[in-house]
Amino acid sequence: MNYEPLKQKLLEERARLQKDLEQNAPVVGTEHVGYSTHQADDASEVFEQTRNATLQSQLEWLLGEVDYTLTKFANGTYGKCEACGQEIALPRLEVLPSARFCIADQQKLEKKVLAA
Repeated sequence: MNYEPLKQKLLEERARLQKDLEQNAPVVGTEHVGYSTHQADDASEVFEQTRNATLQSQLEWLLGEVDYTLTKFANGTYGKCEACGQEIALPRLEVLPSARFCIADQQKLEKKVLAA
């Protein structure tokens, strides 16, 4: 199967995520809460810092997923289910290029998580 368009899509996503991380990084933790003249200002600042930290964490996680998927291209395992080893359906990969599991194994995993 020709996965080159999916690899290109992942490389573009990686570049976008890196750019977003660079733009968000200076914002996290640059202000000192508690030095304003009003409690509501402090609360707003805490909210912004928490939001930015959460965004930073999410971007880092997504970048890790993309990097992991790109390594699968390098070692020849891209497009194979990590549970059963079967090919992941191309339509699934087109929607979610970083998919690790075929639909059947993904559903099994989700049932386990919901049961726990």
